[in-house]
Amino acid sequence: MAGPEAGEQERLEPRLLRAALKRLADTPAEQLSLRQIAQDLGVSHQAPYVHFGSRRGFLAAAAGTAMAEATERARAAVTAADDHPSAGLHALATAYLAFIREQPHLHDLANGPSIAKSDHPCCRRQRFGTGICSTTRSRPANRREHPKMRSFVEPP
Repeated sequence: MAGPEAGEQERLEPRLLRAALKRLADTPAEQLSLRQIAQDLGVSHQAPYVHFGSRRGFLAAAAGTAMAEATERARAAVTAADDHPSAGLHALATAYLAFIREQPHLHDLANGPSIAKSDHPCCRRQRFGTGICSTTRSRPANRREHPKMRSFVEPP
C-alpha cells in the first residue's frame, strides 16, 4: 500500500500547527499532548515528530506561527494609527498587550525557556515588533524617523 501523496504530507504541517495553536489557547505548552493533537487530526501519533523532528521543534514552529500572526496584527494596527510616532508606538504596545492577554500560553511559550529561537526556522524569523514602527509605510514621507523609535522595536 502506497503512503500519502507528497501534497498531503505538505498540507499536514500547517494542520498540525493550527491544531496546536487551538489547544494552546487553553492549555500551557508543558501540558500539551502531541499525541492528542495527532488524534484530533486523525493521523499517526508520530506525525508531529516526523514533520518537526522533536517536541521542542514542534513547539518552536507553533510559537513562530503565533508570533508571525501577532506581528501581522500589530503591523496592521500601526499602519492604521495616526501619523505621529507616539501613535504608532501606542498601537504597537496595545497590540502586544492584546496578544499577551488573549494568548497567554503562546506568549509564555514564545518567550519562555521551553524553546530556543534556533529550534525552528519559523521561530527564528519572528520577533514581535520588528520593523513595524520604523517602516516608511507607517510615517509620512516628509517626516524623518526619530532615532528613539528604532530602539523600541529592535534589540540593541
